[in-house]
Amino acid sequence: MNDKQLAAICLGHTRDTNVNCSLVLEQMYLDFFNDYLTTAQYAEHGELELNMVEHALDLGREYNHKMRG
Repeated sequence: MNDKQLAAICLGHTRDTNVNCSLVLEQMYLDFFNDYLTTAQYAEHGELELNMVEHALDLGREYNHKMRG
């Protein structure tokens, strides 16, 4: 995934509350939570912009906490 694709996923989640986009963001959040210490490390590994990763992880975290309790 690249920055452009990640931005489209974030927009799909925010604008349309697209369930598929939300699930992708949630999975990103869970991968980060379980496997990485910092957002910078996660962004570097995925070759993504740090601010885009942080935004995506925030959306994924919100979705996870809202849907999973």
